[in-house]
Amino acid sequence: MQRSIFSFFLIIIWMGFYSCSETSTTDDKVELEVSEEVQDQVAFGYQVNQIAGTGDEIGSLTNPQEVDEVEVDFPTGAVTFLKERANNLTREAKAKFAKMPKLFKTNGETLIGSFGDTIGTKIIIASLFFDADSGFSRYQVVTTDSDPDKRVQYDSTSIIIDINELNIEIDDRFKSLYNLRRFAPVFIVQSIASEMVATDWDVEGEVTGFTATTTSEYNENRNLQKVISEITLHPDGSGDIQETYYFKDGETKVNSVSFNNNGTGTFSRTFKNGTTITGSFDNVEDDGEGSYEATTTFPSGFYLASIFKSASVLFDFIDEKMTSDYKEVITFSDGVVDSASMHLEVSKEDDYLVTEMDVTRRNGATGRLVAMEGFDITTLDGTWTTADNYYITVSAEYYADGSAWLKYDVYLNKTRYDAGADPIATGEYNFTPDGSGSGTLTHNGEVYEVDLQDGIGEISLNGAKRTINLYR
Repeated sequence: MQRSIFSFFLIIIWMGFYSCSETSTTDDKVELEVSEEVQDQVAFGYQVNQIAGTGDEIGSLTNPQEVDEVEVDFPTGAVTFLKERANNLTREAKAKFAKMPKLFKTNGETLIGSFGDTIGTKIIIASLFFDADSGFSRYQVVTTDSDPDKRVQYDSTSIIIDINELNIEIDDRFKSLYNLRRFAPVFIVQSIASEMVATDWDVEGEVTGFTATTTSEYNENRNLQKVISEITLHPDGSGDIQETYYFKDGETKVNSVSFNNNGTGTFSRTFKNGTTITGSFDNVEDDGEGSYEATTTFPSGFYLASIFKSASVLFDFIDEKMTSDYKEVITFSDGVVDSASMHLEVSKEDDYLVTEMDVTRRNGATGRLVAMEGFDITTLDGTWTTADNYYITVSAEYYADGSAWLKYDVYLNKTRYDAGADPIATGEYNFTPDGSGSGTLTHNGEVYEVDLQDGIGEISLNGAKRTINLYR
């Protein structure tokens, strides 16, 4: 699954139809009268997004890191991605540099070569510059896409290399990288800018340590304005990641990960409403076995008290396949305890990851979700049968910045679905990387506006509103 999908950027609280709790409203709102059926259907889309995030986080923290040459969204994957992109582009630039005629003394930076290519609607131009005064070479690759339906419209990457002695290749050193991506106006994320500065190299000049900052800017009509990620990688393989989410109302949310060179690490998150998550992980790379644990603690007065999650992970290095058994225990503030389990399998198909998630709730609800990594996006499809026998089909797209689009259709039962009946409800949401979202639910001809925030949802219709609990 593209480390996209799914994120560290997500709230990581999980799926299921929990026992119903009383809803609340504020005095300045007209209370919307809406059935428990509609409330369950509204909550379902939020819950699906959480399970996708949970499955991806387990795989991302415990599995050997893959390098996606297009985009990487998950923070630990971003460490590998940035280091590999820096080293790969350095090798590419040096190969082109070696084919250039001997350089003479010039004033300032000079273009010494340009190379173009066209792939479908994409135009790729690579340019090589050299500044004889500083001894620095700059290699820039710019990709533009004329297809308005393509998510990434512009992608520019520049690296700076310290050439040192012109005729001695081994003393060349990568210095820095800057990448800017701009996205089509219809997408939630509008731009992602990354800057990486090397701090350490091995004897062959490969980057072994760096600091990096990535800034993601979002559509101006979104509550989430930007996310700033700061990454530090040390030469021994350990490091730290911190992500800060900035919202229009001035609130912030902070995620952090610390990883050791033996594959273990810890992570924590603090949400706007006071919810905290602390956890630990053990990567499979040393012995093929890994683990994951996370405890979510909710603020006083919230309808949930805590959620404890744990997973054991096995990795087959020959078949490149991961299997995991996950368990979750949910404690409500009134003392009621619920639980869920999931069997997770991740394998490769044509060099893309396929993630299969089979879920069982204690109340008898079951679901199966399959995520397939693609070149630009990861798609998710699946079905879910509720404890009340409703049958639900799910489709979703997850993007490299952690945002997502999700749609689901609710049928009275599987028999009605097989007979070709129309759905009784349809939900469609857009999610931001922090796990919040908005969209609509259509039920019996009514189109409800939906806002989803940190386990609490708001349903609106004709000026009337109702607040509901999203874990039911």
